[in-house]
Amino acid sequence: MKRSTISCEFCGNAIRGNSFTIKVEGALLTVCSNCTQFGKIVESPKSKAVSTASPVKTTRRPVQSVRNPPKKYRPRQADAEKALSEDYSSKIQSARTKNKMTREVLAAKTGISTSQIASFESGKLRPTDNEAKKLERVLGISLFEETMADPEFLAKESTKKVTFGDIVEIKRRDK
Repeated sequence: MKRSTISCEFCGNAIRGNSFTIKVEGALLTVCSNCTQFGKIVESPKSKAVSTASPVKTTRRPVQSVRNPPKKYRPRQADAEKALSEDYSSKIQSARTKNKMTREVLAAKTGISTSQIASFESGKLRPTDNEAKKLERVLGISLFEETMADPEFLAKESTKKVTFGDIVEIKRRDK
């Protein structure tokens, strides 16, 4: 029986020996020992050697009910191919005036403060996805547009998994 190899989710290299689970900005990653420095270690590998000199104190995990299995980490599904349009500020302002709304009325209908709406309209502040969806619903407009993926990114081998290291490399090139 062939043993499957585990790849580091940060650098992409095969993990030889112990794997670690780290938390990076809310994401749980299985990484090699070299990449543990990039996050907070959540789970360390279990030690296989047991000392006979002194008893080993273990802590037991709470027993999980069969009816309520533990929730596994799943990345949040986002609109990966849609992004906030560059002219969001003019779209918000023109739709608001077209609908004959004041900023106060729009604020009351969306739950967004009038100062934030003014900042969105001037382009000083970008609305979050949640705020943009509220504005879309109330104003009857679309603030998101289809985006094209980076051609360099698409040109990479499709069999190789994308790692955080790849993203850092792309970000550094764009600077």
